[in-house]
Amino acid sequence: MRRLGLFITALSFAFAKPATAQTADADGEIIEVLPPKEEGEGEERAPEENPGQDSDSSSEWDYQGSSSANWDEGGAGAFQVGLRLGFGLPMGEAIRNADLNEGIIGQIPIWLDVGYKLTPRWLIGLYASAGFVLFKAADAPGEAGCPDNADCSATDVRLGAQVHFFTNPGASSSFWLGAGAGYEWLSTSIETTDSQFSGFEFINGQLGLDFATGDKSAIGPFAAFTVGQFTNYKFSFASQSTDGSIDQTGIHHWLVLGIRGTTDL
Repeated sequence: MRRLGLFITALSFAFAKPATAQTADADGEIIEVLPPKEEGEGEERAPEENPGQDSDSSSEWDYQGSSSANWDEGGAGAFQVGLRLGFGLPMGEAIRNADLNEGIIGQIPIWLDVGYKLTPRWLIGLYASAGFVLFKAADAPGEAGCPDNADCSATDVRLGAQVHFFTNPGASSSFWLGAGAGYEWLSTSIETTDSQFSGFEFINGQLGLDFATGDKSAIGPFAAFTVGQFTNYKFSFASQSTDGSIDQTGIHHWLVLGIRGTTDL
């Protein structure tokens, strides 16, 4: 009975402390034996991600913020000033049966743009161009052009309104399109004879490519093609002058190629 009591006491002690088991080795020393750990117990767990949150949401947010920043970089609400230099090729008829390029090689225009950006993509404004006309040499009397040893000069002035559309405002490069309309004066002076032809520039089409040179400035090539008609004339010879309307009108064009620089104010 005594052995049975000791056996029951030992069992009770073992069940009372399940986390630690003791045994004795051959020398009688008590060895503490820890129960095996359950799988995953004692290991640090990585914080769980919110299942409803996309792990790439922060990067997407940054991208969207960057995109909207690029959109705003076009400078909506800003005034823009531009200066163009290039060369204009004459085409079409100055008047009926008289080609514009008969006595003219072309013109070197200085073209000024002033506009207001309604949005980063859309600009409305004004343009003014003053071109220095280059004459052909007149090899025979009465031939169109500048006679030998004669004092010849001519200018082509254009004024009007225009609108521009930018495809990628705020980027390092942006393609743009433009259209405008206005009025034109072509004035010539050959020795003592002065003449001026004037009329509407019905439309001009423009295109170009801007390369950013700073936060608010850009430079790049452009091309423009005009459609106009001279309807009025003035002639002055010595002390006599005359003016009136042109009966036999024609349609003429300028193809202008050059470089354009702009800055936002």
